[in-house]
Amino acid sequence: MTADSAAYQLQPGDTVRFDLIGLPDASVQARINPGGVVDLGVLGRLKLGGLTLDKALEAARSEAERRAFPRYMENGDLFVLPIQPRDLRLSVVAFRPITVTGAITGPGRFDFEPGMTVRAALGLAGGLQAGGMMTGAAPTPEELIRYRDIFDRAALDKVSAEIAIWALQARVAENMDPDAPALQGPLSGDDTAPLLADARKLIRADIQTARDERAFFVRSLEQMRQRLGILTAQRGELQGLLDADEAEVARIQELISRGVAPASLLIEVKRVAALSSARLLEVEEKLSRVQLDITELERRQSEFDQERQIELLNEFREARGDLLRATLDMRRGARLLAGQSIPAGNGATDLAPRLEASVIAHRGAGEASRPVAVALDDLVHPGDVLEVQLLPATDVHSGQ
Repeated sequence: MTADSAAYQLQPGDTVRFDLIGLPDASVQARINPGGVVDLGVLGRLKLGGLTLDKALEAARSEAERRAFPRYMENGDLFVLPIQPRDLRLSVVAFRPITVTGAITGPGRFDFEPGMTVRAALGLAGGLQAGGMMTGAAPTPEELIRYRDIFDRAALDKVSAEIAIWALQARVAENMDPDAPALQGPLSGDDTAPLLADARKLIRADIQTARDERAFFVRSLEQMRQRLGILTAQRGELQGLLDADEAEVARIQELISRGVAPASLLIEVKRVAALSSARLLEVEEKLSRVQLDITELERRQSEFDQERQIELLNEFREARGDLLRATLDMRRGARLLAGQSIPAGNGATDLAPRLEASVIAHRGAGEASRPVAVALDDLVHPGDVLEVQLLPATDVHSGQ
């Protein structure tokens, strides 16, 4: 089964995206929370956890039948566009991460990618741990090539992590043009220049996106409040007209009772008063909708910066972890190139691929989780917890 198959069930941690054909500004992307619920803006909050993609889309379309997409004209008028359920589309943009534990160099959580194998997942976690000390003998030419490759990859990972942390600091400060970082390591300026150039592009794009999002909230709230002011003034005018119409009804009734006015005149006056009352009710309904829209937009505005801060903090944590792992790998590669031994537990097994591993995937959510024995070339599922154990050396040498 692949992650994008029809049988795939959405779970907390998955990020979904809903699009409306012909309305790109109505698209919304959100992560399913631990309760299985996702906030989809104009579609409201939907419980999608445990549903297949088809069932989730069916639930969203059912909700869309009762919803409308508000738009504001330049003059402040509210234009409500009904959502056509058939125009709704659903996709998964990010799956819940996998976890790798056990006899592994860098256990932790890693992003899932469709088509990922168990072997690739173990590689993301740094490879297998060693079961003992590596020999202190001089490396063979083949080993030197392998150790140099490990060292060079770790050096690149370290620089990438340092650049990521620098970029995150610039994004937090919303500094579009930060000074270049002081990078430490064997890579030259020519090596790191493309990485820094790409990072600068990402910094500017991210900051501009955040500013555009904030500007959208400010602009939309300003339009809504202008509309609120217009409707409030209209309500006052209509209330005055209605009061005058009701006073006229009372006056005509008095004249009729005195016999100085025909009864037919009362019918026309009451009709005018009824029209004024209907128009007032219509304006008051519009006022209520605009006030609800303002409250909802203010809530989303408040949540935007909070969610951005949490996202940046999580990226900081991951980047610091990447930096630590890369630094340790560089030290390990340098020791191996020098013919020095690596203590057990310092991630030496990826340097001794003759060791074999037994991998159990704990698959499923909550009480439905079950252990499954998997081979290195089997596909990983979103949310898998891979538990790695090394086979005894005697089993490897004996061919068991």
